[in-house]
Amino acid sequence: AANAVTGDKIQDGTVSSADIRDTTIITAKIKDGAVTSAKIADGTIVAADLNQMGAGSGQVLKWTGSAWAPANDSVGQGDNAWVRGTPDSVLFTIRQLGIARGGSGNMLYGNYRYTHTNLGVACTTGTSGQNYYYCTVAGGYGNTASGHYTAVAGGVGNTASGTIATVAGGYADTASGYAATVGGGTFNTASGIYATVAGGAGNTASGHYTAVAGGVGNTASGMYATVGGGNGNTAGGTLATVSGGSYNTASNSYATAAGGYGDTSAAEYSFTTNYHSVVPSSYSNSSAFNGEVATASNQTRVGVLSKASGSFTIDHPLDPYHKILNHYFIEGPEMRNIYEGSVILDASGRAEVKLPDYFSALNRNPHIQLTGVGSSDVYVAEKITGNRFVIGGKPGMEVYWQVTGERQDVSAEATRRMMPVEQEKTGELAGRMLDDDFLAGCMLQLEHEGKASGLDFRTAAGRARYERMKNPPRMEIEK
Repeated sequence: AANAVTGDKIQDGTVSSADIRDTTIITAKIKDGAVTSAKIADGTIVAADLNQMGAGSGQVLKWTGSAWAPANDSVGQGDNAWVRGTPDSVLFTIRQLGIARGGSGNMLYGNYRYTHTNLGVACTTGTSGQNYYYCTVAGGYGNTASGHYTAVAGGVGNTASGTIATVAGGYADTASGYAATVGGGTFNTASGIYATVAGGAGNTASGHYTAVAGGVGNTASGMYATVGGGNGNTAGGTLATVSGGSYNTASNSYATAAGGYGDTSAAEYSFTTNYHSVVPSSYSNSSAFNGEVATASNQTRVGVLSKASGSFTIDHPLDPYHKILNHYFIEGPEMRNIYEGSVILDASGRAEVKLPDYFSALNRNPHIQLTGVGSSDVYVAEKITGNRFVIGGKPGMEVYWQVTGERQDVSAEATRRMMPVEQEKTGELAGRMLDDDFLAGCMLQLEHEGKASGLDFRTAAGRARYERMKNPPRMEIEK
């Protein structure tokens, strides 16, 4: 009879899967609640036994609060869950989220704030009403990263607003140029493209590709300009350089101020150093030392030029492509100026020679030398007075004359007092051989050219210095 065989009349375990014909047992024939967890052997239900239940690709089974239902593998708005990724040692937010330190008054602005990281206190990433992405504040207080790919690592009151700009730390620093960088310090600004201020205080790199390495109140405003440090220096020309010092200026292309105080390199390719040395803008390729001012292009302007030897060196006038002509300085115990010329004696055997109107102001102890052409009958008829003198001799004769005078200007007198003809060696000069100093700089060439015979150092210290120059110590680099 129908329903004559009930579950009570079937011994447990006597009916196996093999005894049941496929598709003969359907859901309608199973009483609700009849199949419990206890009646399902572990491992017998696999993924293939589960119905799709309307789930789409990538969805998972979630509890809605009243039932299980398929849903996206993500979380709702405002969820801050983290998941372990691959590799297992990495922890991710379950979806793209901006990260901020909680309870610290930080602000993340814009539609792309989910790319921001703000771990400081009272810090800001992005700008209200703007959409900047990948802004980062790693720490500090009151910092702002408000451009694309900007970063402030820490410090207080720093701002990185240029695209790809970075402030590493410090106080009240600003990197506003494209790819600009401020390494630290206080009140520094890098506003040019790829401009860099490494540190210091109140420095500005405003030109493109400029750099200020440190110091106080320095400015690099010309393209590719550099200030190495110091105080109040300005590199305003293209590729201009101020190495250091105070209140130095390199204001033209390729101009350099090496250091010192108050030097100005205002011409192209100019160079200054020491104290208040100046190369005016009109005199290119010149250098000034010792507080002097250049007066021409291609000039080296110094106060006192003291040398071991000297020469002029030019192309040989008869063979300029193959030879050089050297002429050497005439030296003496006096600083004398030379004036010369020629005259024809008149019918009375006289000739007046007029010297420059500054002659007597510049010179003292004048000497006159005369050479007659065809006759020795020549003499000084009147000595120098009022910047003139008179020659006497045979009428109609040609006379060559030469006048020398000892300089009496302030510069010459100061040099005489500092550097008398015979000077005692005192202080650091005591025991030092100036000849050795000179040889140390040129002996290598003399030896290479086979011209060193008969030349040697006066002291063992001089020889040792030369050997050190030939064989400088090598620095070992640790691998």
